[in-house]
Amino acid sequence: MRPRHLPHAVRVALVVLVLLAAYLGPRLTSLDRMIQTDEADWLGGAANVYTGVAHGNLTMTYQLPHPGATTLLAGVLAYVVRIPDYPALHADPVPFHRVDVVLRDLGHDPMMLLVTARTVKLLMQAALLLVAAWLMWRLFGWAVAATTSGLICFEPFLIGYDRMLHIDGLVTVASFAAVLAIAAAGWARDRPARWWALAGALSALAWMSRFTAGVLGVVAVAVIIGPPLVAVLRRRTTVRAAARSAVRPLAAWLAASAVTTLALLPALIVAPVATLGNFWDYVANAASAGHELPTFYAGQVHMGDPGWTFYPDAILWRMTPVVLIGLFVLLGGAIVRPRTFLPVGFRAPLLIVASFLLLYGGLMTAGAKKFDRYILPVFPPLDLLAAIGWIGLVRLLWEVRPHSREVLATTAVTVLLVAQGGAAWSDRAYGLDYYNPIRGGISAAETGLQIGAGEGLDQAAAFIVAQPGGTHATVRSQNNNVTMLYLMPETVTVLNSELDGGPTGIDQWATTDYYVSYLPQWIRDLNPVMQHQASRYEPVHTARVDGVAFAHVYDLRAIPPPPELVDGLTCRWNFGDDATLLTYRDQSIRVDGDSPNQRRLDLYVQTGPNFGGAHAVEVQLVPREDGLEPIALQTTLVPAPAPGAISTASVDYQLPHGRTTGSYDVVVTVREPATGESIPARLSGQEDSPGPHAIINACDGAGQVD
Repeated sequence: MRPRHLPHAVRVALVVLVLLAAYLGPRLTSLDRMIQTDEADWLGGAANVYTGVAHGNLTMTYQLPHPGATTLLAGVLAYVVRIPDYPALHADPVPFHRVDVVLRDLGHDPMMLLVTARTVKLLMQAALLLVAAWLMWRLFGWAVAATTSGLICFEPFLIGYDRMLHIDGLVTVASFAAVLAIAAAGWARDRPARWWALAGALSALAWMSRFTAGVLGVVAVAVIIGPPLVAVLRRRTTVRAAARSAVRPLAAWLAASAVTTLALLPALIVAPVATLGNFWDYVANAASAGHELPTFYAGQVHMGDPGWTFYPDAILWRMTPVVLIGLFVLLGGAIVRPRTFLPVGFRAPLLIVASFLLLYGGLMTAGAKKFDRYILPVFPPLDLLAAIGWIGLVRLLWEVRPHSREVLATTAVTVLLVAQGGAAWSDRAYGLDYYNPIRGGISAAETGLQIGAGEGLDQAAAFIVAQPGGTHATVRSQNNNVTMLYLMPETVTVLNSELDGGPTGIDQWATTDYYVSYLPQWIRDLNPVMQHQASRYEPVHTARVDGVAFAHVYDLRAIPPPPELVDGLTCRWNFGDDATLLTYRDQSIRVDGDSPNQRRLDLYVQTGPNFGGAHAVEVQLVPREDGLEPIALQTTLVPAPAPGAISTASVDYQLPHGRTTGSYDVVVTVREPATGESIPARLSGQEDSPGPHAIINACDGAGQVD
């Protein structure tokens, strides 16, 4: 009795489900664990696109020059799902870095909206991968299609950036599907115009994700006009006949790509000159000037272009052993047994895929601005080449055991995908901390590449929130503060770590509870003032990823301010030998009609090792004008947690309406706890004999925080 086979539709459905599960499974986990710096821009940009479309302002569909239209579409769909009435609730454009504030004001968690947008984007990418898998099956057969699809599904580098609301994942899978469609269209005998229309639409999806995918246009035009041109040169046809044969596919490709481009970015219709001008300015700057911040590569910090070896090196760092070995197998097989490893039917489509790979890699290498994620679109073509190498090796074994073809093919595909899946599993925490173990893994990559896109900051955030008062802490982050904002409750204040000079810098230091330094920032010596000072002390927590320190948490309340900040103060008051009033802040808390001003005075005092116990502090506001009454205040100054750190003594008070401390001399007296006697005060740097108190606003405002 012959075995019964499942209906074709059922088999196709099972293949689709298995592929979707393999692709989405590793990518839909831990979507709320980290955030990359640029994701807030895309979430804010999507809010503006949604608002613009809802109000008929199509110029707002242009937000960023990448242009990232597909990523913005994913974000818009997330708003439609989560906050469908957003355009009515917030009609004005939102600055990208403020989108979290707007969302929280509307009662929504920005991280949950980001997770939704990431999920929508992953579904879009999964649909494109299905198209790519179908095209591979038509071009190379089921074994190559299954192996390549599996390698892509379990490619750790892809998994990491696929999870993000960014352009890299979309441009990668769209470019791969597009170049496969170009290959299929070039040799399609059945309705080639439709194939070229598919290729045009996919090409537009790719370059509307990132403009660098425009090299697909070069590939497509070459495939369309190449064969007729060769025929003319070989005198096999006339120029007119060759032109006629190229017109229809070229028109189909151009029409489909144009319609898709304009549909994704209507700003090109209503404001073409301005939109294209913005594109050109960005492209020219990225190609010539590089990134505005330095890049760490090969143990050195580079301003501008880190060099032509950057991308080949980055590919080798990010590639898995399965793919790397498969490429060597293909190279050796193509030399020794070309008919086995490169069947005739594979060669033309492979040439097209390889041409895209080389053109894209060459374009990125020529540009000055370089990040490892920019080269992601070459990974699926490399996976395809590696798969062909492995399947070629299986064909070689077929020649030895011709009766075991299906078993050999199935076993080979399974083993390869298990090995690749093991690499993905080892990287499951963040999806970005995988580096080729042949080269030493992440511990070796730490000195070879600029690593770190947000990994580990969730650990730092969890530690801070778990501390006493942590849910209301003020945190400064060496990495862009947005990478921690989304991981913290809204009661936590998260700021960037740049410090101003003078009294304002002291105020910033004194009002910060925790400082979080981050690996790619400290290795490039960014925001150095706070980093250099904090790194002299032990962190209270270190976030590690696979044994590598990615983030340090410092308690600034126990760390002295940087000497360069202190030395720059021109109105410091020394109270004895163990306390120095560095600066003060006087601010209005509330002004209510004609009622007195409610104000707060903060005294920032650096205490030494012998400043023991709580000291009484008297603050006298002595009028400089007639008709005002003196004001007497009292507070307490306790030693800082560590010698040299800042202790803050605060007191609330009221002034008559319309008056400020400029109407008074602010006289501060600090008393010994044991005797009650005043501690002698002297203006730092002065040789005058100390007095019983300090007039802290006697320096024409130089000692006060602006």
